[in-house]
Amino acid sequence: MLFIVSNLSRAIKIIYKEKCRYLRYYSTKKSYKLLFFGSDSIAFSSFKKVNEFRKTGNVIDRLDLVITNNAKNKSEIEKYAQAENITTKLWPLQGLQAAEYDMGLIVAFGHLIKDDLLDKFPL
Repeated sequence: MLFIVSNLSRAIKIIYKEKCRYLRYYSTKKSYKLLFFGSDSIAFSSFKKVNEFRKTGNVIDRLDLVITNNAKNKSEIEKYAQAENITTKLWPLQGLQAAEYDMGLIVAFGHLIKDDLLDKFPL
């Protein structure tokens, strides 16, 4: 099975082929600040993979999580983020600065994200 993930011009291109990972860089930037949007079990598996990749390489400098759950019962992805000391932010985002993060990863988030927020990510 072959998956190709790409993000516009200067981004990272990751190719997953069975159990092997190949990484190609299309940028001179050494590390990226990522904001992950996701709050369910589908997003959890992707978030976990991104975090594992963050730990093994020097490509991801910062990883934060945006969640929609404000209930007392934490979701699986929230518990994982807390255990891994990953900052969580509650939706809707307030006060996000332009270029605070290089890229936003959106996986099974369940909310529409408006252009004004998307424009704050340079990649």
